[in-house]
Amino acid sequence: AIYRPAGAEVVLAAAPAGSVQPSGYAVALSQTPSETPPEQINAPDGKLTLTAPGDGVWYVNVRPKLADGSWGMVHTMPVWVDTSPPKVLGVSPQGPALTSNDPIEIRVSDGTGVGVDPGSIKVKVGDEEYGVTVPGVSYEPDREAILVQPHLLGHVFSGAGKLRLALVALAYRNGHALSQPTSWSFDVGPAVDRDPPPPPVLAVGDTPLIR
Repeated sequence: AIYRPAGAEVVLAAAPAGSVQPSGYAVALSQTPSETPPEQINAPDGKLTLTAPGDGVWYVNVRPKLADGSWGMVHTMPVWVDTSPPKVLGVSPQGPALTSNDPIEIRVSDGTGVGVDPGSIKVKVGDEEYGVTVPGVSYEPDREAILVQPHLLGHVFSGAGKLRLALVALAYRNGHALSQPTSWSFDVGPAVDRDPPPPPVLAVGDTPLIR
């Protein structure tokens, strides 16, 4: 398959194999593989620019017209068209309050399956900008989520405060980039110890009697 990152135009350049010299080509763009184009030459020299009506997988179906006037077999090339920029779906936790050791998850959309380029990710925590090369910022492709852990980035609060977070850059592997930054604000309190206490032990000297 061929990716078309720049837009919906698909540029075709067909050439004969071996000694066969077609008099031209019939070309059609379809969502059905191996669909037979109409028996009409629309690419005399094998070159043609087609426009896909929408994103997704399309098939360029090419059929040569041979020198004796007969039509050859249909040749098909899949093309994956993607013209949509990345989208931010949301952030969790949903509420505005969190503690400084709570992770923040930014959910993004990779609906076309091209894939997010992790190296393109830039988040801003407070006034500092970070990428996935530092501990505290990571991308989880299976969940399509960016995980930000402020306390690993040095943003720890001893009392109540505000945490400003922004996703400033994100791009797919084909180059489509986030159209504009998305930002959030959280009320933050000091880190809370959520680990339960150990069960009590009754002992005489060094010998435990009851657990």
